[in-house]
Amino acid sequence: MKRFSLVMLFTIVIATMLAGCGLLSQQTTETKTKTPPVKEVTMVQPSGIPVLMYHKIGDDKDNDAVIREDLFREQMKFLKDNGYNPLTMDQLYDYVVNGAAVPEKPVVLTFDDGYADTYSIVYPLMKEYGFAATVFVNPGRCRNATYMGAIERDERKWYDHF
Repeated sequence: MKRFSLVMLFTIVIATMLAGCGLLSQQTTETKTKTPPVKEVTMVQPSGIPVLMYHKIGDDKDNDAVIREDLFREQMKFLKDNGYNPLTMDQLYDYVVNGAAVPEKPVVLTFDDGYADTYSIVYPLMKEYGFAATVFVNPGRCRNATYMGAIERDERKWYDHF
């Protein structure tokens, strides 16, 4: 079982790295036409970058780690309407390690654990707004029905567009 967990973790890490490098990308013309147009942004070197960490989107009562879907949508709309530019982890790394410039009004969006709502709520909204985001999946729980791992999907398609 330990070996299986290590193999699963290694597979997820490699797939994520390959997707981030674009090696798994096979976008069709249809997908490209749905992508929002690229806007020109001013590059800056801020003194810091906010990182917004989300755990779960839903209606769980008495759980401060869960945000209601309507409030999450309001927050993402606020970011979009006010010109914020969500960064990838590669952009954040390059900024932190090399002092690279980033688009003005940078922000990093992260989602912990990979609950099913990350696929059903977060992913479509990130795609709609053209936002980059990072999901930290707990591979030990992928067989649990509340996690993304239990959703039947084409994993390559999921990684290619997020």
